[in-house]
This record gives sequence, structure tokens and C-alpha cells, in this order.
Amino acid sequence: MASVKDIKLRVRAVKNTQQITKAMKMVAAARIKRAEAKVKSSRPYTEKMRKMVEEVVGLSEEPNPFFIAKTAAKKTALLLVTADKGLCGAYNANLIRVTQQFLNQNQNREIHLLTVGNKGRSFFSKRNINISNSFQISFYPEFHEAQNIAELLMKNFVDGIWDEIHIIYSQFISAMHQKPQQIQLLPLSAESSRNKREFLFEPDPESVLKSLLPKFISVLIYNVLLEARASELGARLVAMGNATDNAKKLIDALTLQFYRARQESITREILEVASGSEALKG
Repeated sequence: MASVKDIKLRVRAVKNTQQITKAMKMVAAARIKRAEAKVKSSRPYTEKMRKMVEEVVGLSEEPNPFFIAKTAAKKTALLLVTADKGLCGAYNANLIRVTQQFLNQNQNREIHLLTVGNKGRSFFSKRNINISNSFQISFYPEFHEAQNIAELLMKNFVDGIWDEIHIIYSQFISAMHQKPQQIQLLPLSAESSRNKREFLFEPDPESVLKSLLPKFISVLIYNVLLEARASELGARLVAMGNATDNAKKLIDALTLQFYRARQESITREILEVASGSEALKG
């Protein structure tokens, strides 16, 4: 059994760790409110733009390059959105696992990996996987940052450098639940709503679609970045909460062990004194 001094040092170390995890939990709890509010406010706007695009596609008679799917897509771009830091449970590991599955399933294709966040970039660069581009964004993503990413993706898709563009990110469901998602960004689905008309378009559907699509793709990427940040904070909140609780349980167990060790030490000293006294009497 460990000595009383060793147990006291270990209890002190666990208490220091508990203070750190508790502080990180409080920081994540404060930050997630703003991130969750931004996600919830962006979803209705994104969905309304999606409906508008679907409707104007139904009126347009000219083909748009963003909707043209290649029959034999060989060059695929994959945008992976992870966190810059760890200490958020299995958040990064789940996204990396989905990415590895995607790479294994598409070994016959030429994959161009793009990353947002240090964790994904660091993981795959250490495994000799070429990363075409890496983006750094603010802690609370800004729309102009999503526009910069969207412009690069759209340009390479229209120029034929990439035949398809996919995104892997984490969807924010609640602070307790985040779900890795894989979506195809380009080419867009050509679904249209011909039965119900909500909008009137001027001067003509083709001009509106040409102006609307770049904004719509930027909004999609912006929504992805917001979902990912809120998911990261939710995962960190849960992970630090669990770490704090586990530290408390460990401190309780060590405290009990400390009292037992101290009692054994006192009992042993009493026995040694009694034995010495009996020996002197004899």
C-alpha cells in the first residue's frame, strides 16, 4: 500500500486537475450559449434559401454548372471540419473515423483533402496524406470566412479540377448530443418544387440563379462551420463535466485510502511501543 505522504500528494494533484476541468466546463457552458444561438438563427435562413433555389431551378431552362454531375467522377474534394484543440471527448476522433471510412471506400478516386481545424490537419499530415488546403477560422466563425472557403471550392469545381465536393462535419443536435455528418456540397441536387410558387423572380430565373447560387453555397458552408463550433463546445462541456465528476470520485476513494493508511500507521506505532515496553519489562 502507498504511504500516507504519497496518497496526500496524489489527492492534491487530482484536486488541481479537478479545478482545471471545472473551469473549462464553466467556460464551455458560457460559450455554448452564443454558439447555439448563432446555429439556431442560421438554420431558418439556410432552409429558406434552399427552397428559393429549388423553386428557381424549376423555372430555369438553361443548365447551371453547379448542378451538372459528372458521369464518372474521379477527382473528389473532401472538406473536413474538426476542432483546433482537444479535451472534447470523442468529437475529433468520430470525425476522423468517418473521414477514414470515406477514404477507404473511395480508393479508386483521386481525393483532395481540405481541412478546417488543427486536429484533422495534424492527424492526416502525420500519416503522409496530402492536404490540398487548410483553413483557419475565428472561434465564432464569420460569414466572410465561409465565403473565402466557398469561393475556392466553387472555382475549382467549375474549372473541372474537382468533379465532386463533400463535407464531413458534426451536426449540433443538443449540448449532450452531436452527430457526425457527411454531405455532398457540389454538384447540387436538381430537385425543384413546381407545384407551389412562393417567389416571383426578376429579370429572369437564369440571372437570379446565377446570382443566388454562390450566396447559397456560402450560406451552406457558414451553417456547417456554426454547427461544428457548437458541437465542439457541447462535446467539451460534457467531457469536462465527466472529468470533474470522475475526479471527485477519485478524490473520495483516495481520501478513504488515506484514512486507512494513517490508521494502520498509528496502530503499527502503538504496537511497536507496546512491544518495546513488554520487552523492557521482561
